[in-house]
Amino acid sequence: MFHYFVVDAYYAGKVIFPEKFEDIDPIKKADEIYEFMLGKKLYDEMAKDFIGFKQLSLE
Repeated sequence: MFHYFVVDAYYAGKVIFPEKFEDIDPIKKADEIYEFMLGKKLYDEMAKDFIGFKQLSLE
């Protein structure tokens, strides 16, 4: 379950500090984390069960 927190932290960083995370693609990073922690890329499968990453604005 820890993998969710790591994936969400990268996404939050991308939203809150876009200039510092400009080289991060949250979907690719999620798959890297899932593959490292769970043995396979799971973003597409996980996105079916939740909303997935969407463009957010803090304005």
